[in-house]
Amino acid sequence: YNKEVKSASVIKADLNNDGRKELIVTYRGYWGNGGTNYDVLTLHQGSWKKCGQLFALHIAPLQLNGRHGLFQVSKCGSMHREYTFFELINGKLTPSIKITANIPSDDKSLKLSVKIESTAATFKHLF
Repeated sequence: YNKEVKSASVIKADLNNDGRKELIVTYRGYWGNGGTNYDVLTLHQGSWKKCGQLFALHIAPLQLNGRHGLFQVSKCGSMHREYTFFELINGKLTPSIKITANIPSDDKSLKLSVKIESTAATFKHLF
């Protein structure tokens, strides 16, 4: 897949419950303070093809109410977090649900706001 790099970290997981494992790959140069870049690869006609890319603090293969996918935690600054559940749909890594949490930096009005992005049908089936 990437012959220029000599070493990588790889997670194997079946992200769409088809009996074949996908690869979640990161390279040493992909790491940073704000998270890590991950390439998600599927085996297509004998070759590994990139079906998605994530930048995250944490990822984990996850089964949610019978649906298989990948859970991601990411941040934009110290007071913002995104929690996303991705599914592999038609060969592409697709966000099914995203929860965004913002915490204002003003100590006097410390509140947590949560925004959920999902279609009604997706949300209904996930929870």
